[in-house]
Amino acid sequence: MATVPDSFAKPGDVLTVTINVLTRDDFVKSLPKVTWGNEMGAKWMTDLASLTNFKLSSDHLRIGVTEDPEVEGVSSFVIDGSAVKSLGFIRGDSYLQFGVTDIFGTSRLMRVYYDGYGTTSLGIQKGTPFLQVVFVSSDGARLKILYADGIHNRVATIYTSDPSVLYTLGNPDHNLPVYLEGTPNAFQIDSVTLNRQLEKTMLATGSEYDLGRLGAEIAYTIANEKLGLKDVVIVEPSQRGADLFTKDGQVVMQARLLRSTQYADPKDLGVIFQSQLADLAEQLKVSFKLNPSAHTGYVMLSYLDNQGNIRTIVVEAPRP
Repeated sequence: MATVPDSFAKPGDVLTVTINVLTRDDFVKSLPKVTWGNEMGAKWMTDLASLTNFKLSSDHLRIGVTEDPEVEGVSSFVIDGSAVKSLGFIRGDSYLQFGVTDIFGTSRLMRVYYDGYGTTSLGIQKGTPFLQVVFVSSDGARLKILYADGIHNRVATIYTSDPSVLYTLGNPDHNLPVYLEGTPNAFQIDSVTLNRQLEKTMLATGSEYDLGRLGAEIAYTIANEKLGLKDVVIVEPSQRGADLFTKDGQVVMQARLLRSTQYADPKDLGVIFQSQLADLAEQLKVSFKLNPSAHTGYVMLSYLDNQGNIRTIVVEAPRP
């Protein structure tokens, strides 16, 4: 049974219906612009985001987005995807599925939906289902996608550029602020500078999740610049297992960033560090079990000293 909006025709009207095959190109060309507001007040995102244009070239889909106000100087960006060969159809909507690949080579599946007369919408895969995207924003390094997961809204982060440019590392220092039993290969980065205001604000007022992401990005920078590791991948901080790993599966890492140490009694820091490093070491054992090819692990504990400066303790741990 064919249906049309009431504004187009009423029951009893006689219409001529022409059937055409909807191609990917025609589908993409027909997508209307859409503007979203950050109604949930999600942090570290813009207030208004508009999907302004859609282009398909061969299998390359580009979605142009503008955001207002700009975030870290970014007022427009592009969501780049690799589109599948044919359209899909579900619950009255045609859709084009595409994969967005981050700088680590990991692809996240998304869909753009349109029913021919309503509004354009996006979906993102979470497990098996595709969940509704309600907002997007970019700070130049991270593409953040806010999606509805039941009664909660959650954020998927896709790195569109190397996050190590966000940080400047100091020098390795082998005088550690904590006693470690045995003779582990360990050192401390004597300073970690945040290069942008956004990360400084996240550090000062962000949630535990935000601190986890900053800690993972600092660990990524150390892995690349101080440990000489190649093809390092950052994992979503809330996921079980390693926070970072190398693509060849041989190295796994656990990372953490402590903010409370800035105001802790200096006499208590040694105990705090030992407890935190021990906990990270236990998590690293789980990472080894989940990654049977891994032979080396690192724990990286970043913390704020009493001057508000970031330092990072790095401890190498061979497979148990």
